Amino acid sequence: MRPAKSSPLDDSYWIRRMLIEPPLHIAHLAGTPPTGRQERDAKLIEKVYRNGPSVLSEEEKTYLLQSRDCLEEIHLAIWQTPKRALPKVWRRRGTSLQPLEGGRLFGSPE
Repeated sequence: MRPAKSSPLDDSYWIRRMLIEPPLHIAHLAGTPPTGRQERDAKLIEKVYRNGPSVLSEEEKTYLLQSRDCLEEIHLAIWQTPKRALPKVWRRRGTSLQPLEGGRLFGSPE
């Protein structure tokens, strides 16, 4: 099953940007209290990492946005995975920042 393409009017688009872009990620986490690891987190993290947020149900999106641990783990996984090994959903254009080889931002010094 191919995930639906996200648009700026879709909440999946904003979740995706929040997971990729450090300033948005940090701003969201500032208002998200620590939750502690839950039993369902590993499956949800894997689902989002492999397929992106567009495959999530509304209930899963709500849970994800309230789970600081899930958000941090997905964000780190995206940035720490070499670009060639990233699932395709995270390599698409459409955000101002993209994970690059070695986790460096555009224009970052080597």
